[in-house]
Amino acid sequence: MVAVLETRHVLLLEDDPISQEFVEHALSSVGLRVTSSAKAVDALVLARQKHFDLVIADYHLPDYPGSDFVRLLRQSDYYRHVPVILFTGRADELDQKRLCDDLFLLVLSKGCSSVHLLTAVFKCLAAIRCTL
Repeated sequence: MVAVLETRHVLLLEDDPISQEFVEHALSSVGLRVTSSAKAVDALVLARQKHFDLVIADYHLPDYPGSDFVRLLRQSDYYRHVPVILFTGRADELDQKRLCDDLFLLVLSKGCSSVHLLTAVFKCLAAIRCTL
């Protein structure tokens, strides 16, 4: 299974170094490749340069909200159907149903266990295989 995951590339948009390290470690421990950015503008440039199989984006960012980043990302034909996990410390403050319906994403709370994170990641990656 690790060999299959090594071909998967995840874009991580996270400005908090502790959260970034947590996600990077969890994903790389199962063989996923991770490219990280702390700013939405930089992540958009990366997304134009490479094709990622999954995007994990923080909601509260220094340059603009993660939901705005996802809206811009979804304008690309390639990223229209790429799974996105919105990673936030304030999930209870968000209208999760509207975000999920409008942007076709999964909301995940920061502070979750690595098992919970990986379960969500595997669920998203499995959805890719089902649509191919």
